[in-house]
Amino acid sequence: MTGSVINLRGICIWNEQYLFSTGSDSQVKLYDLKKAIYVKGFLGHTTTVCAVDKIVHPKYGECLISHALDGKLKLWGRSRSEERFSRNAETDL
Repeated sequence: MTGSVINLRGICIWNEQYLFSTGSDSQVKLYDLKKAIYVKGFLGHTTTVCAVDKIVHPKYGECLISHALDGKLKLWGRSRSEERFSRNAETDL
């Protein structure tokens, strides 16, 4: 097998249908477990994404939060992969 190797860093099971993963490719990726397919990537980090988790935000409802080695925390809407909020963990918090 040839090609690049992506190191898996984080997994979040959204529900019985969807799973999110993170890794060294700077993306949060969404998979449909029932269809066994990759759905889409959430772009916005510039380095390895270390963690992803599901949260309930008081303003946005159910969201995804991710953290990467670029120092950024990002809040995402699941359905449209849109970035809702971004902060630099080293300087903004």
